[in-house]
Amino acid sequence: MQITIRVPKTKTDRWVVSNHYRRRSAGTLLKLIERQVVKAVAKEKTCVVVNYGKDTNETLESKDSNYLIYTTVCFLEDYLSYEIIKRYENLYSLNFK
Repeated sequence: MQITIRVPKTKTDRWVVSNHYRRRSAGTLLKLIERQVVKAVAKEKTCVVVNYGKDTNETLESKDSNYLIYTTVCFLEDYLSYEIIKRYENLYSLNFK
């Protein structure tokens, strides 16, 4: 399974996840991604793709939700507040399987 995140091009655009969900901020988007990754990993290997317009970052396919969420936070760190980054680092960085 592939979860795709499209980064907004302007401040008025919204974040889009797999063409279904739209969010105004990266913080609320991250909570949605966290839930989707946990659900998807239970069924099959999953990867997260972040589309910046011209550039794309993609995680390896994995069944480790901690790896997928932490890597997604790393991809989106320019759009997240320091507090959110630190919280997710503490939750997911040392828990790789």
